[in-house]
Amino acid sequence: MSVIGFDDQPVAQWFDVTTVAQSPSAIGREAGALALSLVNDAGGDREQHVVLPTHVIPRTTTAPPPAPRSTAEELSRLPPA
Repeated sequence: MSVIGFDDQPVAQWFDVTTVAQSPSAIGREAGALALSLVNDAGGDREQHVVLPTHVIPRTTTAPPPAPRSTAEELSRLPPA
């Protein structure tokens, strides 16, 4: 099992949790720009979809998935009938 957090809060760093980080300053800049555009053009498009970059910070709570097992190996693990 792997655990991933979001926002890279200090608690994620303390517990060495893999997390997805985003930039609060980029979010603030974009929010300000959108607010100003609404003030300057009250009839403008009020529904906008904005995607800002994020990145994963890998730590100790995630690991690569296990290698796939063959069907024969899976069958050998079943209890006898």
